[in-house]
Amino acid sequence: MTPPMKSTRKGKKPIRGSSDTKAAELSFADNNLALQLFGPHHSHLVLIERAHNVTIHARGNEVTVIGVKRDVEEVRTVLSGLYARLKKGFPVGVEEIEAVLR
Repeated sequence: MTPPMKSTRKGKKPIRGSSDTKAAELSFADNNLALQLFGPHHSHLVLIERAHNVTIHARGNEVTVIGVKRDVEEVRTVLSGLYARLKKGFPVGVEEIEAVLR
């Protein structure tokens, strides 16, 4: 029997029961860069959530990504790559987020 669907936020596809989901925690050393990565009002994280059907919770310089394993791993790679870009002094805005998500 298939596990029941978990409810999610408005406009997001539901994530199947806990056996299909994974949570990954990421921590970013520089709080200022983390704020730039997350975007104003976490708008960059929202774009990433929508593109990968995951839920991202941010607190301070830490994020938790919840979703299907493959999507969680992809988001981990995206966030790590964008953070590395910020560490090198390059900007990360909506355009860069959208380019990475293509």
